[in-house]
Amino acid sequence: MGDSFIRKRKIAAFSREELIEKFESLPPSPSEMGTVEMLAVRPSQGVHEEREELTLSPEGGVSGDRWIKGSWMSLEDGSPDPQVQVAMTNSQVMSVVAGSLEAGKECGDNLYVNFDISEENLPVGTQVRVGECILEVSGVVNDGCSKFTQRFGRDAYEWVSNPDESHRRLRGIFCRVVKPGKVRIGDAVTKS
Repeated sequence: MGDSFIRKRKIAAFSREELIEKFESLPPSPSEMGTVEMLAVRPSQGVHEEREELTLSPEGGVSGDRWIKGSWMSLEDGSPDPQVQVAMTNSQVMSVVAGSLEAGKECGDNLYVNFDISEENLPVGTQVRVGECILEVSGVVNDGCSKFTQRFGRDAYEWVSNPDESHRRLRGIFCRVVKPGKVRIGDAVTKS
């Protein structure tokens, strides 16, 4: 099933300067073919389960994820908005923010990828193949939330949500599922 974890504590508190220095010392994420580094579902508020494999569909989003039960962003009829079905983030950014990729799962995303998710590489509407699935990059901005600040500190939040760096999408992106299928750790990530 995977490891369950409840997010209650702040796990890293690096200064903005430390975060920038650590991130800039890493090789850039690939822009043509990346890899899935970690997967997680959110079965309920504050609980995440790390998985080796996820099943995604246009109707249900990420199987086992709480998105289908109700999302922070809904359509007029009250159903969850498909534009925020899947939360994808850069694994290198989360490793820097949290001190390790393992601790980075505290940020609450579904797909942790070593792939360039910047606006330049993945403009809104771009389709991305992840494992068997095809996802479409949403125009909804992932700018972090108060929980992110509680877990990783104010400097981390300010770094990933800096308006001058928004084109880099340091906090991650939201996607909708276009083609269903499975995603596994180690799967390729490419523009479709």
